[in-house]
Amino acid sequence: MERKAGLSFSNFSWQSKKISAKESCLYGIISIRIQIDERLNMKNEILLINVLIETYMVEIYLDRREKIMVKKIMRDPLFLAQKSEDATEDDKQVVTDLLDTLKANLDHCVGMAANMIGVKKNIIVVAAGLFQFAMINPVITGKSGAFQTEEGCLSLEGVRPCTRYKEIEVDYLDQNFKKKHGKYTGWTAQIIQHDECDIIGTS
Repeated sequence: MERKAGLSFSNFSWQSKKISAKESCLYGIISIRIQIDERLNMKNEILLINVLIETYMVEIYLDRREKIMVKKIMRDPLFLAQKSEDATEDDKQVVTDLLDTLKANLDHCVGMAANMIGVKKNIIVVAAGLFQFAMINPVITGKSGAFQTEEGCLSLEGVRPCTRYKEIEVDYLDQNFKKKHGKYTGWTAQIIQHDECDIIGTS
């Protein structure tokens, strides 16, 4: 929906024919601040500086809110059992959404696959300490040190027995779709193996 908006005080004016939801929010905040400051008899120059600074800070916050896309977790076992397909550069937003969703669930999740947000693409994200990274079209090319364990999944209830390996090697594309080869051990290796099972529908 299009809206017309105008804002003016003393020697400062701001006119716009078309505004977005974010701009509408900014205009509302500015308008309220102007009314408060004018009642306090602040000088126009100081008022203008205050308004511009606060507008800039609010705009940064709103821009960040617009960019962060936390997705709903898929819990349909029939969907999750389907094999995913290779991702392309057209799927960059999926990578971003998956990382955002992982970050929003870090208190109870250490890795995710794209099918967990409803996208059947070979993309996984892994939390390793303070960092989170994406692996696109990962292929485990080597593994050693088999052991038995049990794992749970954010998308499914309960835990399931599985075989994992202490050391693995993986070919994959990074978030910029550049070819990478990595060697992983321990907990990080286990997370990658779990997520790799997710994208082939065997978790």
